[in-house]
Amino acid sequence: MLSKPNSVGMVAGEGMELLEIRGNATAFIRLPEGRTSFHLLNLMPDTGLFLEIEKLIQQSQNSEETATQKRVPFESGGGIRDVNIEVSPLKDRRGHVFLIQLDDEIHENVAPVPDNPPVPESPASPSDRLIRKLK
Repeated sequence: MLSKPNSVGMVAGEGMELLEIRGNATAFIRLPEGRTSFHLLNLMPDTGLFLEIEKLIQQSQNSEETATQKRVPFESGGGIRDVNIEVSPLKDRRGHVFLIQLDDEIHENVAPVPDNPPVPESPASPSDRLIRKLK
């Protein structure tokens, strides 16, 4: 199932409930405090990554074929990293389940997220000020 050392495999049901994990998923999954649901939305701290996986599950379910997305950015460990995602439909006695493979083999795009971004010394354009404010 996992062909590379930095790959993570997860099996999720149609309702996005996590059923199984293979590999070290700590970059993608966090267990919250208190009562825990195994719905991927509750376990994935990066909402953008969750939304991309949800989209690929929908594509895979509709086409009944593997859906992939390369170089999806996600926040992990105080930095932005890229991951390749592959979602494959599987038949199971529980109905449709999906194999989600996350390949975190891409290291060249690791960029730390600064706590206090530097303020430019020159006057900024309105769009630059808006971008700074949104960050």
